[in-house]
Amino acid sequence: MRPLLFLFVLLVTTCVNAQQSNPDRCGTGAVMEAYFKQFPREKIEFEALQRQIKQAATRRSMAPLNKEELVYQIPVVFHVLLPDPALVTDQQLLNQLKTLNTDFGGLNADSSKIPASFKPLFGKSKIRFCLAARNPDNEPSTGINRKIFTGFSQPGINDPVKQAVRGGINAWDPHRFLNIWITRINGVTLGYSFLPGLPGLPENEMGLVLKYQNTGSTGTASAPYNLGRTATHEIGHFLGLQHIWGANENNPSCADSDGIDDTPNQDQANFGDPVFPVTDACTPNAPGILFMNYMDYVNDASMVMFTHEQSSMMESMLANAPDRQSLLLSDGCTPVLVYQRDAYLKALVSPLPDAQTCTGSQQPRLLIRNLGKEPIQAVQLSIQLDGGSIRQQNFDLQLASFSEQEINLPAIDLSAGNHQLQVIVKTVNGISDENPANDTITVRFSAIQPKTLPLAEGFETGNLAVGWSVNTSGKENWRITSLASNSGSRSIYFPNYEFNEMGKKADLLLRPVYTGDADSLVLHFSVATAVYSLTYQDTLEVLVSTDCGASYQSIYKKWSSELAIAPPTDYQFVPSAEQWKHEHLDLSAFRNQASIQVLFRNINQYGNNIYLDDIGLEKIDFLPRDAALLNLPSPLRRICSGSVEPSLLIANQGADTIKSLTLQYQLNNGPVLNYTWQGKLARLQQQLVQLPDMAVPEGLHVLNVWVSKTNGRSDQFAANDTLRKSFARRNPMPLPLHEGFEGNQFPPANWDLFTVGDGIASWSRSALAGYAGLSSALATNYTAALYARSSDLYTPPVSFGNVDSVYLSFRIAAANSATTDTARLFSILLTTDCGQHYQTIYQKSGANLATTDNSSSGPFSPNTPSQWRKDSINLSSYLNGARNFYLVFRNLNNQLNTVYLDEVDIYTKTLPDVLKKEGLLIAPTLFNRSLTVQHYQAPTDLKKISLFSSSGQLVYEQAFNGTTSTSLQLYLPELAVGMYYIRLQYSNRVITKKLLRGNR
Repeated sequence: MRPLLFLFVLLVTTCVNAQQSNPDRCGTGAVMEAYFKQFPREKIEFEALQRQIKQAATRRSMAPLNKEELVYQIPVVFHVLLPDPALVTDQQLLNQLKTLNTDFGGLNADSSKIPASFKPLFGKSKIRFCLAARNPDNEPSTGINRKIFTGFSQPGINDPVKQAVRGGINAWDPHRFLNIWITRINGVTLGYSFLPGLPGLPENEMGLVLKYQNTGSTGTASAPYNLGRTATHEIGHFLGLQHIWGANENNPSCADSDGIDDTPNQDQANFGDPVFPVTDACTPNAPGILFMNYMDYVNDASMVMFTHEQSSMMESMLANAPDRQSLLLSDGCTPVLVYQRDAYLKALVSPLPDAQTCTGSQQPRLLIRNLGKEPIQAVQLSIQLDGGSIRQQNFDLQLASFSEQEINLPAIDLSAGNHQLQVIVKTVNGISDENPANDTITVRFSAIQPKTLPLAEGFETGNLAVGWSVNTSGKENWRITSLASNSGSRSIYFPNYEFNEMGKKADLLLRPVYTGDADSLVLHFSVATAVYSLTYQDTLEVLVSTDCGASYQSIYKKWSSELAIAPPTDYQFVPSAEQWKHEHLDLSAFRNQASIQVLFRNINQYGNNIYLDDIGLEKIDFLPRDAALLNLPSPLRRICSGSVEPSLLIANQGADTIKSLTLQYQLNNGPVLNYTWQGKLARLQQQLVQLPDMAVPEGLHVLNVWVSKTNGRSDQFAANDTLRKSFARRNPMPLPLHEGFEGNQFPPANWDLFTVGDGIASWSRSALAGYAGLSSALATNYTAALYARSSDLYTPPVSFGNVDSVYLSFRIAAANSATTDTARLFSILLTTDCGQHYQTIYQKSGANLATTDNSSSGPFSPNTPSQWRKDSINLSSYLNGARNFYLVFRNLNNQLNTVYLDEVDIYTKTLPDVLKKEGLLIAPTLFNRSLTVQHYQAPTDLKKISLFSSSGQLVYEQAFNGTTSTSLQLYLPELAVGMYYIRLQYSNRVITKKLLRGNR
């Protein structure tokens, strides 16, 4: 018996073209690396599930054979997605289905090819397949979907063929149907499937994808994969089988296993049409390995069998795997009984089940579908509210077979509290409905009296306020969290980073409010998010209802960079204080409504988290004159030139149109300057105003700006009239730059420190530890008062001349905290335009940041040099030709442990001219104990360096494989004085040079 090794690296398995023998074409490693990076706990859960199912399979194989046991029938739906989906005909798909049934049942005629020595292993499973006779809505189906699709499958998570929002077809309920997508796949990949038992895998991913040229045995099927065995192979994976050589990526190994006891040990895949017997390093004696197995890589004509144990494993997966066992209970193979007259009350559109609506008169809306053969022209419905009197009413319809229509029911009067509405079909076209099973719909909901304004919520209690609610079309919903907040200690967020429910919507519903007689209504809120990538763009939408939730109008919809002000990140996003965006929406258009209800909607695209805080809805009775100063975008925190043109964002929060605005501003304690803006700014409009250019000397500064006059008179609301901003002006310093934080001044001269908010883990000088000296820079995360806030330590602006490269090196010390610290992040940013734009050049957290294996629950302090790590970065590729730049060391704290920074060096390198000209330099030619081999560019084809004496004796040799360092140091202390020859052997050339060994 061979050991069982269920490795997660084969979660996505891929069949490939036999002419390509390199197994790396699968791409599973990259897909699963990304998957488990986001869901690290799932690897452990997956392996535990695999062990449980293996045990069940073993028990099953040892149980007495029950010849009367029913077959396991699986309903199959084919989704054909091609520029011309008619290329794959119904007959070709029926032929594929027939192949599956004969292969899994052991009824295939070519099983005669099984050698006599392997005949006892021939397995015949009870698994069979049928075309789905009904769709997920229990309506008749052929089991074949076709759709024009011009793209290609992208094997792995988020394959576009499986997503309607990206042009594909969403999976039918995978608990009832086996989904098979037929499409184009780039490269040598023939198909793929996820293995069962993977917790957290989105349901839409379950099924298999096949290349249309390798489906079935007719039509588009192309040799040598034209017998439908690609589907047989992939369904083997879908039902839990590994490749026959094991779970690795076709790396030769006798230690790996497919977890099946009756398959001979095999070191790697077979291709083409092998001739029996075939032996290998794992099974060196005849009859050899089972290359004719469906789970190998041979041509279709050469794969002819499953084994008994493989059949048992697949049946056990169907019976035990949580994401497969429900297929055994599916009615997908059973045809739908279609009645002559069948009105189906599909849904109460308003009010929704378990939803909340307003008190008073409301008009319910009902969705009716015709599931009968006969068109529906009229229905009679019985309507009852809260068990009271029954009202019967006739409705005229025009409903063809398998079409639907929404109708308005009579208005109902609702008091505050819980309610139940029941609707029953009495007659269809004046005659009794033939299918009473779907004639009744009962919905429970609640009604609440709208609240008077204002409405405000900061989520500080940890619970939703009275009358607020959440609703989702997926599995996940909004969560209140203490990880981040704009103010206070809590906010609400949707975890897009954790959940792949693309296209699913989650709604946060505010309590309905009376609008009253206000000049205007304003909705304000704070939002924070970061872009994961351009592929995954989560959306935040705001909608308003004027009929208590029966219908909504979208007033705000943003995603990607329109929504985020934080830089993109592939980490789970937790906002710092400065990463909140503050939105004000004018709801004046709704001020004449009796009541309104606001809804915040998250649309998941598997990107990054969206946070909301400080939601407020208020009516505004405008003062005539109220100019508000909102922000000072310029100057930035740091400027690098001798002058600045301040920019000011102003808003009209008064009733009168602002036509002139007198502003006063002052730099430090200098003279007060005046500026008059003239224009036309209607209420709630905003505008960016440029103040005159002003000279700024080097050093730290404070700019104050305030409103003096609005429309020539005093502004009537002074609280929003003033802004203040601190900034620094620094001149570039020539490289090199060294900082060891030994001086008493912090930040050091020409360095700057910017920390947003109070109680933050701000950088400071620490005498507790230093790598080379007595002190260092310290971010005191352990004692920080607020969580997930950032502190930025700016280097001086630096400049350099004509050099070959620019480097940064620094020492870092951090402990891996005893508790999870996903929010702590140490990063380095680089700017070449004095803060207008930044690039993240370094980013580490948790174990990747830690410099010691010892976790600590107290404040960490490095007490030995080994607890420091030196990190270096070649900055040249980030500079893109720029000669001036500076760096920002950013600490994002987690209230768990400290980070130490020391020995910061920014320096340049200039290479010898001969090296740049010839590409190679060996120096010194008269050497003593060592010499250096330098390449201008890192060689990718250097195979060997050899050193020979003048008599031809080999005295030194070193081999290389792959890309080699640009600088190689050769240590040669034992060589005698004399002449030597160094030979560098590359893939396509050899270079030999003469050297002299000097006196010792």
